[in-house]
Amino acid sequence: MTIRRVTSPDVPEPPPERWSNCLVVDGIAYVSGMTARPGDKVVGTDEYEQSKVIFGKIKGMVEAAGGAMADVVKITVYVTNIKNNTR
Repeated sequence: MTIRRVTSPDVPEPPPERWSNCLVVDGIAYVSGMTARPGDKVVGTDEYEQSKVIFGKIKGMVEAAGGAMADVVKITVYVTNIKNNTR
């Protein structure tokens, strides 16, 4: 099994030894831990704006791993209150 840690300058990495935002294992990229927080503050004023930030980060990680969004086969999303979804 080959494991490669992928980084992108657009997506801050968590402190070492916690987890990685993206690992490529035997040619399959696993992206995790994306939030609308590039630092200490949440970006965007609503779920739509925050989702745009998150999907931009996912896109950056997928491309840094050598793929494209068309290659993505599954995304799991967690929301804090589905009633807030207005779009």
